[in-house]
Amino acid sequence: MLQQGMTFAQRYVLLDQKGQGGMATIFRALDLETNQMVAVKHLNLPENLSEAERQTRIERFESEVQILGLLNHANIMAIYEYIVQSDNHVMVLEMLDGQELKPFVQSNNLTMRQKLLLLDQLMDALEYVHSHGIIHCDLKPENVMVINGDTVKLLDFGIARIEGSETPASRDALVGTVAYMSPEQLQNSKISHNQIDIYSLGVVMYEILTGRLPFDADNPGTAMLMILNNEPIPPDQLNPLLGQDLGTLIMTCLQKRTQHRFRQCRQLRQLMRVVIERSFPETAPNGPPERSYLPKIKPFEHFGLLPEFEQLVRAGASGQCILWNTFMEGSLWLDQGALIHIDIKNKAYPPLVAFSSLSVWDSGSLMFFARSAPPAKPLEMPQGEELLSEARNYLVKYFEFWEFYQTSDIPEIIMMPSAASRLPDASLALLDLIDGKLCVGQLYAAMPHEPLAFMEGMKSLEDRQCIFVERYR
Repeated sequence: MLQQGMTFAQRYVLLDQKGQGGMATIFRALDLETNQMVAVKHLNLPENLSEAERQTRIERFESEVQILGLLNHANIMAIYEYIVQSDNHVMVLEMLDGQELKPFVQSNNLTMRQKLLLLDQLMDALEYVHSHGIIHCDLKPENVMVINGDTVKLLDFGIARIEGSETPASRDALVGTVAYMSPEQLQNSKISHNQIDIYSLGVVMYEILTGRLPFDADNPGTAMLMILNNEPIPPDQLNPLLGQDLGTLIMTCLQKRTQHRFRQCRQLRQLMRVVIERSFPETAPNGPPERSYLPKIKPFEHFGLLPEFEQLVRAGASGQCILWNTFMEGSLWLDQGALIHIDIKNKAYPPLVAFSSLSVWDSGSLMFFARSAPPAKPLEMPQGEELLSEARNYLVKYFEFWEFYQTSDIPEIIMMPSAASRLPDASLALLDLIDGKLCVGQLYAAMPHEPLAFMEGMKSLEDRQCIFVERYR
């Protein structure tokens, strides 16, 4: 057991205790080799723990060590060393002297611009975390510290997950702070994705900028019901200084369906930078904003993207359409209703296939930036009504498979096909990817095949009884 005044590992002098929780005790310590102050986080292993409980704690602690070891970012607490000595499990961490985000904001007379710049640093850290395939899973103001009055540090990766892999925390039924948990966390979804953290980020933004939680309940049970069933009051109604643009960004993070939130922190951060610089410039940093600068964010469901395209084409619109769902991103440019550019991230489709592929997104969100299109010729493909007709025909064929394989369904291999089986290319690619954890949406996003070929590949495997599909409807 470590105590104040001890020297641990003949190197770290434990000067005083900085904090204590159920899982760990944190000491401020002097590193005798570098003469620098560090934080020593010591795992609590009381004698009354069962062997199973003890092992689970150690696994969770070591999982945090592994995850922190993958990260190196100015806005994330750094880990220096992990030591196991005489049953003492210790992380040596960057020593941070500052305040938690919420009390810092409450105790300082910050402008709206200053608050948003702090949140921008948090988004930058979270974007970096997600780029390494890690989901924090416990984002809240208590896990965000402000150093020197202007630098944010993201802390506590104790229940973080590496996307697509099982961790001790992911095996637990419900881990985290209810007020900041997304609906899918509360429902114990098997699918892990960035949108878990983006929802929590929305809660943090809401609380920091309005002074209250979006669902402020007296007990966790009531909070869970509100998160699952209620809509929050728009934050710009509670604090008119926010303006409509900022309110819309926060509410998009808080959408109950993942496909209607931002897919990546990068998207949110790009739009937030526009709001910071235009709505809250240094010359007038405390609003309220004079007007909105962002186009509306339009969520769509039930294959509602094609009707949106129809309106733009028939209106002879010019500009850029950005669209996304839980697992995919795309964009297209129109010039007087003619398609001059189309791109789906990580998909090298011909233009007509790309447009048809977008038309079969069952749900998602879009923004249309009306502006002059860059000089370019229309793509060599059907345009106007002929293009829309091609997309409708593609959608009809896609519907034949949709009832069998929807985005959240999870396939699992139960038998490998015989060597003599002649399988479509998509089926062979699926056999390399299916692991019983990735859902249909994640599998499609990871493959180069167009939607119809992907669906035919799934059907071929199920018809041969090579896979079992767990369906979530």
